[in-house]
Amino acid sequence: TVPSWARRAWPGLVARLRLACDWRILACGGGLFCGFVVLSGVLFMAIPRFQLDSGFAFDRLAAKKASTGFNDVLRFGDVNEIQQDNRVVLRIEVSDRSLLPPNPYWRMVVLDEYREGVFQMSAALKRAAFRRPDTSFRIEGAEPAPRGALSLWTFYMEPGVGRYLPLAGGFRRLYFAEPQNCRWSPWLRLVALDRDPSSMKAYRVEGMATGGSLFDGLTGVGIEDADTVRGSMAETGLPGRDEAVLKGIVAEIQDGRELSPEEFARAASVWLARRHAYSLKWELPAGEGDPLVRWLVSREPGYCELFSSSLVLLARAAGHPARVVAGFVGGEWNGDYLLVRNSEAHAWCELYLGRGRWLRVDPTNDGPRLLDGRGTEARAAG
Repeated sequence: TVPSWARRAWPGLVARLRLACDWRILACGGGLFCGFVVLSGVLFMAIPRFQLDSGFAFDRLAAKKASTGFNDVLRFGDVNEIQQDNRVVLRIEVSDRSLLPPNPYWRMVVLDEYREGVFQMSAALKRAAFRRPDTSFRIEGAEPAPRGALSLWTFYMEPGVGRYLPLAGGFRRLYFAEPQNCRWSPWLRLVALDRDPSSMKAYRVEGMATGGSLFDGLTGVGIEDADTVRGSMAETGLPGRDEAVLKGIVAEIQDGRELSPEEFARAASVWLARRHAYSLKWELPAGEGDPLVRWLVSREPGYCELFSSSLVLLARAAGHPARVVAGFVGGEWNGDYLLVRNSEAHAWCELYLGRGRWLRVDPTNDGPRLLDGRGTEARAAG
């Protein structure tokens, strides 16, 4: 016999369900449903912010690991191991390959302020060197018009690299594929977007300089402001004890001689190479005082950020204005494109030679080298 509540009689079915259900079952089912909705929402918000190919990175956080890539702030002590990331971040087309140096340096940001184990761009440098934000298709550079035809460089930068545009140096003009809100520094030869791009950015550069030296472009920057900022780049900003340690190392490097900035850069690079090996895995020595100074007096290996930052502090202790530059170096050809990967992120130095000229120096111990004004690498003696 078919019961009455099962004969398509909806009121009977509802009455039967009311009799059969218990409030505890309803409460339990409702709680499970609400918990499922909340958990799904949390996972939906969290999962896109993790790289699933490397898991949730709990092991990397515990071991203070990081991946290679561009950083506009250098912090020492946060990580002690860097893992290679070979993803392509930049594609470059060049109208004339002969204009490309054998080992091109793609400048992105200048870091002048060192404080409590952190190298970053100071607020004073941002105010003095960068023009006001502007939205435009084109930026007029500070380089003089070259003889003959202008070289053309077309860049395709992947999202997630940063808001600073990679450039080999100063340029004549820069064009965007669409209007961009950005800031241009004729002095530092840097272009900064207002935010990190969420999609690929394409831009074309005309008449770009690729040498190993850089001249200040003081257009829009007062001479007094420029001298003030340069003067700050000759100060270590370290307390007396750490400053004394740096002075002692400088005295050992100079060995009683009066060295020019170029000579000091070469001698300091050799000193660093003899004392520290290059490695993507290292340990900062424990103890009191500045972490960079502790690493300098140790025999621990290090990577490019440690080498370049240490050379900058040594140069400042010797009285030479210096700054750290971060970006990428090198690349490999793939047909008509030069491919630059995250694994080629790098940090190096620029030392002030006087009369607005800065010299690029790469002290990293995969072969310390000093670059002359033509961009030619000269191995440091020893």
